[in-house]
Amino acid sequence: MCGRYLNLIQGLQRVDLLALLEEEKLTFFLNLYNAMVIHSVIRKGFPEGMIERKSFVSDFQYLVGGSSYSLNAIRNGILRNNRRAPYALVKPFSVGDSRLQVNQPIKLSF
Repeated sequence: MCGRYLNLIQGLQRVDLLALLEEEKLTFFLNLYNAMVIHSVIRKGFPEGMIERKSFVSDFQYLVGGSSYSLNAIRNGILRNNRRAPYALVKPFSVGDSRLQVNQPIKLSF
């Protein structure tokens, strides 16, 4: 992976997610999700089977604004307003999780 890209990823630690407007937050997390999928596929390969897929969406994480985000946390915690994944027993963010502050409902309008 290109060193320049890895340096850019480290800059995500300083992003103030609470300062983003609703539309900016949606754009930010959609782009972050896509970048993380590409990075994870390059690094680990495409997951084969349910067990590898669960690991793929949960284990690969970026540190953003001081909190850790996996693909599962972005998809189900942010984009789906903290709903549990179809295969999960619990929601991505529990009571007291600092990421709940970022998780204001995103309203999609077309």
